[in-house]
Amino acid sequence: MSLRNIAIISSFLALFPSQSRAQSNYQKVSEEVCYLEDASFSMAGEYRTTGKSLAEVGREQIMQELEAATNANKRICMFLLGNHSYLVKGFTENLISFGYASDGLPHVLGDPNKSAYLAQPRTKPRFAKIPGEGGTNTCRALVILTGYFQREGMRYRSLDGSLYVPPRKIVLHTDGQNLEYSPGTPECKKALQSLRDERIEFVVKIVG
Repeated sequence: MSLRNIAIISSFLALFPSQSRAQSNYQKVSEEVCYLEDASFSMAGEYRTTGKSLAEVGREQIMQELEAATNANKRICMFLLGNHSYLVKGFTENLISFGYASDGLPHVLGDPNKSAYLAQPRTKPRFAKIPGEGGTNTCRALVILTGYFQREGMRYRSLDGSLYVPPRKIVLHTDGQNLEYSPGTPECKKALQSLRDERIEFVVKIVG
């Protein structure tokens, strides 16, 4: 999947309408954001000539975004993206806790039985040896994260009975390689429809 296609997907999904904002007397959370961090084997590649992996730089970018959002009344969650999705930290408004959650967290998931893993790249991110891992099943992840929003997302009921759901967003940090994204497949169709139904904005940020 080319970076151009990723940009098209991101721009298209960003056009989805946001949930209408409620009156300020019960608007407690400004936004709910789930970070989806690409942990596929390609993220072990070097970022320019820094000696750091793309995964390490992507993690740093997420932490910088969290630091900037400290006083923004946001609820944040985080998943690692591989062939499966792994919850790192559930929704919280305590953004400082993300620093603790990321301590010791692997940057890259890889199958120890595959030659790509055994070759070991120049960079030294933290690896997790998980059989069958190393890729990125993006559509499966979007279905899982949408379900997570449905179960754990915040909803407010105003005094007049109207319902307020904070704006929602999924932010994918990735190098854009091997995303296993095929819009015509049943799983991807389900993912896109779920995003529309729940009015979740999908943003792709390229590391590299």
